[in-house]
Amino acid sequence: ADEVGYTLDTERGSSGSPVLSAKDNAVVALHNCGGCLNGGVKINKVIKDLTAANLVPKDALAGGSTSAPITTSVTPVTTSVAPVTTSVTPATSKSPMTSIKPVTTKAPKPATTKAPKPATTKAPVAPTTSAPVGGDCTECKGCYTKLLGACFPNGFTEAQCVSFTVFQTTWCGN
Repeated sequence: ADEVGYTLDTERGSSGSPVLSAKDNAVVALHNCGGCLNGGVKINKVIKDLTAANLVPKDALAGGSTSAPITTSVTPVTTSVAPVTTSVTPATSKSPMTSIKPVTTKAPKPATTKAPKPATTKAPVAPTTSAPVGGDCTECKGCYTKLLGACFPNGFTEAQCVSFTVFQTTWCGN
């Protein structure tokens, strides 16, 4: 039993991650099976194998000795590591490159489009009540509103006058 098992969820790519003890935060195993059984190799087995292959520096272990494997009896715990995503933009260059010369490019000029001119219409001017109210076209020389009983100010065309149906207009036109 050189392996440990644990119940925390891990994913593929987590292999080699340390499995930490919940008691003292010491490394107790190396994770080697993400997305399956969540297993790890006990750290004392890893140290024993590295020591046998003469791959452990003398000062790498507490106490400085690499001759005997370290045994610990702790409850293994895993830490969940979030994946890191990086984006690399490939660079292109001509080979061989004898000198590095900065390349300057001008930014493209922004496209300009002319905004359409807004349509202008004259707002209807409130009719004056100077004309006597007696009936349609009473003394009006242009546009008369029956609803208000008054003449619109001079300057309105016949087409404009008849378009003001809300005011019940009549063209008396000259």
